[in-house]
Amino acid sequence: YSLLGFDSEIVKTLTGDWTSEQVPELIVTVYIEDNRLLYKNNTNSDIGEFYFLSESQYITSDELFHTIVKEENESTIKSNTGVVWKKRKG
Repeated sequence: YSLLGFDSEIVKTLTGDWTSEQVPELIVTVYIEDNRLLYKNNTNSDIGEFYFLSESQYITSDELFHTIVKEENESTIKSNTGVVWKKRKG
């Protein structure tokens, strides 16, 4: 990946589909486009962007602050609103 300021491991971890038990109807897809790390969900066409603060913390364009928790077999994203996201397998 040639994303400026992005750790390629984190980019690999973030890219894909994410779900949360708190909002089961929502699927958030993270993808790379034009050297930017973007996300959208399955309920609307709004697209947002990730802005990294550190290797494991970032803010999204809707001004939510998130922390990435990398575990051996799965990664989770914790939002400052209390929502926990898990990466969808497969």
